[in-house]
Amino acid sequence: MANLIYNGFLYGIAKQTIDWEVDVFRALLVRDTSTYVPDKDHEDLVDFTGGGGVEITASGYARDTIGTAAVTNDTGNDRTELDGDNLDFGTPAAGQTVEAILIYKQVGGDDTTPADDLLVAYIDTDAGALLPIATAGGAFTVTINAEGLFQIAQA
Repeated sequence: MANLIYNGFLYGIAKQTIDWEVDVFRALLVRDTSTYVPDKDHEDLVDFTGGGGVEITASGYARDTIGTAAVTNDTGNDRTELDGDNLDFGTPAAGQTVEAILIYKQVGGDDTTPADDLLVAYIDTDAGALLPIATAGGAFTVTINAEGLFQIAQA
């Protein structure tokens, strides 16, 4: 499957109810045993968990908050870039395989209300062909492309 940005996120950006630089955005690692089938019309984290989504559970793993979120107008490439710091998922123990990264907007100050957490993007294809990748017990960091995590442009 190809990467996707969920429609609810794009709608929120257009309606100015979502602010990439102000709101809290988090990322989790999707395990290869997941049966979740991403759909651009899914809206919240419950659509993932209730739809067969499986997050890795290796000891040492933690979800990460996207820090230093920034929006850049890239006139040279005719697009808007949404960027943030590299993602650090801790040091997950060996033995599980990551098939994707799921980004969501956290609502309510913590992850205890997944029905409120808006799905943003599902990333299972990367330029470096690193996904899927097995956890190995060491630091698990995802380097964000210098041109941003996402780009928004006219089709």
